[in-house]
Amino acid sequence: MQNPQNQTPQKVNYMPLFALGCATVGLLTILCAVVFGAMSYLNGTSLPLRPALTPTSTLLPTETASPSPTFASTPTFTASPLPTETGSPFPTFIFRPPTSIPTRTRTPRPAPTKTRTPTSVPQVTTYHDAHFVIAYSAWEGALNGRALGKTLRCAAKKNQTMVFVPDRNSAAVSVVFYRGPNQGKANIYIDNALADTLDLYHASPQYGFEKKYTGLDPSVPHTLKVTALRQKRNASSDFRVCVDGFRVGRQFVDEMQPSVRYGAWAGALNNRALGGAYRVSSQADSSVTFTVQGPSFQWITARGPRYGQAAVYVDGRLLAKVDLYSPSQRWQQAIPFTRLGRGAHTVRIVTLGLRHPDAGGDAVVFDGFRTP
Repeated sequence: MQNPQNQTPQKVNYMPLFALGCATVGLLTILCAVVFGAMSYLNGTSLPLRPALTPTSTLLPTETASPSPTFASTPTFTASPLPTETGSPFPTFIFRPPTSIPTRTRTPRPAPTKTRTPTSVPQVTTYHDAHFVIAYSAWEGALNGRALGKTLRCAAKKNQTMVFVPDRNSAAVSVVFYRGPNQGKANIYIDNALADTLDLYHASPQYGFEKKYTGLDPSVPHTLKVTALRQKRNASSDFRVCVDGFRVGRQFVDEMQPSVRYGAWAGALNNRALGGAYRVSSQADSSVTFTVQGPSFQWITARGPRYGQAAVYVDGRLLAKVDLYSPSQRWQQAIPFTRLGRGAHTVRIVTLGLRHPDAGGDAVVFDGFRTP
């Protein structure tokens, strides 16, 4: 039996514990490195994984190279917005002014509109003495596109005369009439001698009916006169006699010409008169009649040393007496008449056969009228 006190004590093996400790330390080191690396990554700094190995040569180029591209890229991004921001306003400001300029130019365009309103001067109409709307004595004008001169002169009162005084010699003269269901009878005089009595009735309208008279002395001009008789056949509905014009040789003369006289109203040419011609009468009770629209009109006449007086009636009421005497000759004299009232008005100008004491005659000139 051995003595326990003499037993050799057994040696303890610490290697496993040391290895375990080293492994733990290594794992902790790795864990710390991972955590530190993650934090460094998040903070934007490089992880010094091997601090013992030339930390100066490794970190300095890394830190120098890292900010270098960052600072180099900063001016690149700064230069890029500058042209963008600078170029954006300039097209905007250059584009707006041309837009506002035409807008300002269109604003004054109402001016033409304002000019057109007073330029209702087209509404101011002037009718010269030969216009068909004017009736001389009982000879009324009528517009008709089928007539030779596009107009006619008609009278239904007894002994109303129309005289044509040609300015040339001819062996033949003609009168052109309208024939129709409302026409009456007329006498034709050549050089004051009765040449014919015509019945102008026709069952249907007939324009350009020409009655020709030949065998006249070709060395002198011949005067033609038409006189309404106020006679008709039973089939006719009226006594009217409508003259469409005259013919001398081959020349046609419209009844509106100054060479045609209506009753006592003779026509005359004068380039200072309205339209280059006018009508004049020295016989008392010769009349001119026309119709106006609206509250006013102007009678266009002449004043001079040989002119007399006339009465102006509107709608049958005496409106004024006008003395046309003047020491000097004056043409296209406008005599206004106002406050007539609205609507249509019939104007009648009648020669009085009276004169100023200093006047050398009692003629009355009718040169036309103007409305309003």
